[in-house]
Amino acid sequence: MINGWSWLTDHIPVGQRDAISADDLSKILEMEKRDLRRAIEDARRANILICGDNHGYYFAANDAEMGSYIHRVRGRIRTGTICLVPFLRQLKKAEGGGGA
Repeated sequence: MINGWSWLTDHIPVGQRDAISADDLSKILEMEKRDLRRAIEDARRANILICGDNHGYYFAANDAEMGSYIHRVRGRIRTGTICLVPFLRQLKKAEGGGGA
């Protein structure tokens, strides 16, 4: 499908409703799930718009599905940032000599 990524993208459906699970996709591709996640990440870095949710991976069928994916990712980023704040504060204290 997309510049050297067809080995992956040919197995990813269009539409959130038809998402393929990581378990199923890793079996089809005969690779470990962690290697599949890395491949998906690399493909995204190559501007291949693979969406994902709790049900699996898919290409957005429309702007609403793409918007939903963006909303979920932004939420994870926000939550991750909130979780980092106390660690960053502690590190700043330690670097300033006032740490525990």
